[in-house]
Amino acid sequence: MDFISMETFLTFAGCLVIVAIVTQAIKNIPPLKNINSAWSALIVSIVVGIVRLIFVGDFSTTGIIVGIFNIFVIYLGSIGGYESVKQITQYFSNK
Repeated sequence: MDFISMETFLTFAGCLVIVAIVTQAIKNIPPLKNINSAWSALIVSIVVGIVRLIFVGDFSTTGIIVGIFNIFVIYLGSIGGYESVKQITQYFSNK
């Protein structure tokens, strides 16, 4: 009865849960309180994506490229991708 198992870690939802939990934990550490949560989520997403790539073990060029894209998908999912993309599009459409 593991909460986070290897199978969970390899799924998109599992990675989102890990990023969300670690980001929330980081927000409460006194020296890191002043860091924006979006930056914390990006850093945690990169770490989770790299660890996931190591667990998957696909070190081909395609595997690494897909792993890098997955990092950004995990990041967008963890911070609410729709709202982020919406803000970016509104920013550029108003210029």
